[in-house]
Amino acid sequence: MPDTAVLLINSGTPEAPTPAAVRRFLSQFLADPRIVDLPRWLWLPILHLAVLPRRPQRVARHYAEIWGADGSPLRAISQRQARALQTQLGAGTAVRCAFLYGPPQLEQVGEELYAAGCRRFIVVGLFPQLCTATSCAVCDRVARLAERLPEADITQLGAYAQHESYLDALAAGLEDFWRTQGRGDHLLLSFHGIPEHRARTESYAEQCRASAEALVARFDAPPPWTLCFQSRYGMAPWLRPYTEKLLTELPQRGVGRVDVCCPGFSADCLETLHELGVVGQQQWRKAGGEVLRLVPCLNDTPQHIELLARLVDDAISSTSSSGGDFCGDCPRTATA
Repeated sequence: MPDTAVLLINSGTPEAPTPAAVRRFLSQFLADPRIVDLPRWLWLPILHLAVLPRRPQRVARHYAEIWGADGSPLRAISQRQARALQTQLGAGTAVRCAFLYGPPQLEQVGEELYAAGCRRFIVVGLFPQLCTATSCAVCDRVARLAERLPEADITQLGAYAQHESYLDALAAGLEDFWRTQGRGDHLLLSFHGIPEHRARTESYAEQCRASAEALVARFDAPPPWTLCFQSRYGMAPWLRPYTEKLLTELPQRGVGRVDVCCPGFSADCLETLHELGVVGQQQWRKAGGEVLRLVPCLNDTPQHIELLARLVDDAISSTSSSGGDFCGDCPRTATA
């Protein structure tokens, strides 16, 4: 076993498209203060008495609509990413994928690799834009791993929203898509939303806009485009404009064909394949739109793997950051 391990971290997925498996997943995901920042005394009773008894049935149906022969799309893609990066980095580094919620979790994979002989860990959160709900959630879990493995040398990479290789990979994906299918009338660059009250204290919205503008600037004659935000839940206002609202408004403006690209998602998952590819498609058609096309996420494309390899190579060649703020951008532990 090599001395150095790379952990590719994504949010996670249920083990099966069943209410029981979805309930287990949501009980972890929605209990994290990084995801829902209401006071615990208020939120946890709501979660266990109102949300978990009902929501898993509906969400399980959504997962069933996108579940593949190899299981959850997010897990299958994450495993392919790890295998491709392993090939890119070679036998001198062990590469594994892990999740924040649902198996295999970061701490479990880290402990298994440590037991096998790994002593240095490079943790790559696959979240390009820094956000409390993602990047800082990774920080929390890395801090727990460090407590369990005090002798390990752990480096967590920060966000990479303006990294040239990230933007190049996004542009290459759009170019390939348009080369084979032609361009739509309008391009939606849809990022995961966050509540407005969080956006007032974070730079997430500015990072999304900077990534979108830098991506579009790579094309000589880009189509009309709009930055938007998806995956809103609850009654509180979130970052706007809402993707779902644009899908009902653009046909009324004469847009017949729309392309939807999700630069903030490193792998296709429920939020892209179902929320946009199924529900969004229905909303678009119902509003009078002709064609909605979902541009694949970076997934395990060669350009994405090259980006990850560069990030890891830079981390391996740099000074160890064990014991400090793991991503350098946010607190290590969540606020209860």
